[in-house]
Amino acid sequence: MFSSKVANETNQEIRQNIDAEIGNATNSYFSDLIRQNIKSKILRDDMPDEFMINIFIYLISHFNEFLIHSNIQVDMENTVKIAEYLGFYVEFIEKGLGKNSN
Repeated sequence: MFSSKVANETNQEIRQNIDAEIGNATNSYFSDLIRQNIKSKILRDDMPDEFMINIFIYLISHFNEFLIHSNIQVDMENTVKIAEYLGFYVEFIEKGLGKNSN
């Protein structure tokens, strides 16, 4: 799958070309979305917008790499497992390592 190959690309020139072609549109979309959510108090506003945007983009862009390192093949046959791990990933981003108080 294309996304797996991108995540594992070691040639920095190819990686930079991919980031330049695909990354800019994605970054612009997420930047706008995050700024809107900070403004409407859905996301925290006690850190600089640029930090929030950059850390979010970093975390989301590395989810695919995380799956690969977890030995989960990124393909249509694993959509249920990928969705489950995405839920865990988002919950971890939201709540961190702290013990659940339930």
